[in-house]
Amino acid sequence: MNKKHIIIFGTLILLLIIIVGGITYYREKSTQEEGLDTVDIKHSIPNFSYSYPLNFDEFLSFIDFCSVQAINSEELENKEIKEIYCSIGQKPSIMVNGQIRSASISNSSSSELDLFYLPSFLLLSLKDSFNAFDYIGISLDLKDVIKRYDPSLLEEEALYFCSVSEPLWLDTFSFESIYTLPDSIMLGFDEGDVWCKLIKLNEYSIETFAGFTPEAESLGIKEYLVDEKTIVNIKEKLYNQSFLDIKNILENYPIVWQMEKPINF
Repeated sequence: MNKKHIIIFGTLILLLIIIVGGITYYREKSTQEEGLDTVDIKHSIPNFSYSYPLNFDEFLSFIDFCSVQAINSEELENKEIKEIYCSIGQKPSIMVNGQIRSASISNSSSSELDLFYLPSFLLLSLKDSFNAFDYIGISLDLKDVIKRYDPSLLEEEALYFCSVSEPLWLDTFSFESIYTLPDSIMLGFDEGDVWCKLIKLNEYSIETFAGFTPEAESLGIKEYLVDEKTIVNIKEKLYNQSFLDIKNILENYPIVWQMEKPINF
């Protein structure tokens, strides 16, 4: 082998070392990044201490999860109204070697394990019925609702709505959250809930109901399009009146959306 061949051979060996080293480096880097993503997955999605919110922060996290799915879900792109059903899993999950897995009965009893519950969602139209005592959320885009009812109203910056749920089911945390919303009032009666609010018509005009499915034959919600005067009237004059009194007032206004689902026991 002459000197020229030795130089060429040495150069090829050097290039091979550089290429192999580069491949190894990027493989290791990719593996490390994938590992970090896997480990952080529990922190990148909402997770809960139990199959329902135990505190106000968990409640807000659940509401945010439902609302975001109603906005971003690809399954809703071609739907007339973006409306979804969401819930928190009844079985706990556990982190095993950086992977989220369902916790078995045997290991779920250990106090040393970090158990958590994950939320999920489904198109509301695919949900034929609810299960009694489950903690659920229902989200809908009120902008879509108004577009179907009267597209000319989309020119308004905001509109007033009142919803009536029968029977009583909304989470008590909902009553805390309304204090952060302007022109909002929520009343709970034995017969049901009344929630009136001012909604801005933008890409985030999502309304989310959340609570425990009641022990009843069905759960129904009606959404009324009202005016500011009606909400003021309910706040100032009908606050101590009966559920039926308020329903009678609202029945003078159009129902722009409604839902009723049977409940399984």
